[in-house]
Amino acid sequence: MPIPALLSDDAPAAAWGLWGATAITAALVYAVGDTLRDLPPRTRTASRPGSRS
Repeated sequence: MPIPALLSDDAPAAAWGLWGATAITAALVYAVGDTLRDLPPRTRTASRPGSRS
């Protein structure tokens, strides 16, 4: 079979694969953002330059 015929047969599978990869990536980005939002702010344990504590 010629290459264009082979590519057109697999087009729906490629489209679903791309959609799935995009959905998984979006879910991971959302999860990381949600986790970072829930973390407490970082506090400094070392003294800051110029402070006398």
